[in-house]
Parts: sequence; structure tokens; C-alpha cells
Amino acid sequence: MKKRVPIVMPQMGQSVAEGTIIAWKKKVGDVVQKDDLLMEIETDKTNVEVEAAATGKLVTCLKHDGDRAAAGEVIGHIEVEAADEPPPKAHGAVPGGEAEVVSSRTNFNLVNDLPEINRRPFSPYVNAVGDA
Repeated sequence: MKKRVPIVMPQMGQSVAEGTIIAWKKKVGDVVQKDDLLMEIETDKTNVEVEAAATGKLVTCLKHDGDRAAAGEVIGHIEVEAADEPPPKAHGAVPGGEAEVVSSRTNFNLVNDLPEINRRPFSPYVNAVGDA
């Protein structure tokens, strides 16, 4: 089974809302490896290289060289092989068994094994409260 991973225009700082695609370094149909250079983009402050987020085949380029795109906008897709992943286990599940029973109650063992508190004043020149 195959799935598409979106290529998103990166956010490059709080004040940068969009960027211009300078050049795609890969063409539609090219096989890309994770972290391969996909394109270069330009903002009013800097130029940035965008890398592939996954290994697969570049299947769409929604924006072309010279086009502007907003930060967060999907500008292309990489088609990847979806691994046959087992469904996620429920929280607290025991492998190969029934779900683990987790109590929401907390049992406190209230024992007076606390150390004695030193009630003497910190200074021999200061009287304790209630001493005259």
C-alpha cells in the first residue's frame, strides 16, 4: 500500500509569511531519499534548502520555479511505501495478553515514621515563641 507524504513550505521565522521557489532540484518521477535536497526557496531575509522528509518517489510539484507559497502550504507530495504496521495497542496493554488493569486509586500507608522536628530556636539569643 502506498501513501503520500506532503511537502510543506517551511516556516522561516515569525515574521516570514511566504517564500519563492528558486528551483526544484528533483523532477516529478524521481526517486528521493530522506534528507535529499528537493528545492531551494527564497524569502525576503534568507535562502533555504528544503530536504525530503521521507524516502519515496516525487509524485507532484504543486508550485513551480518562481512561484510564491505561503508558509505551511503543501507544495508537493512524495509517495512512500506504507509499512504493514500493526494497529496501535491500547494504553496499558500487555503483549500477547489481556489489557493490564490499572487502578486510579492510590493507597497511602500513613505511618508516623517522620523524624522529630527540632523546635529549638536557631539562635541562643532569640527566644522561642511563647518563651519569655
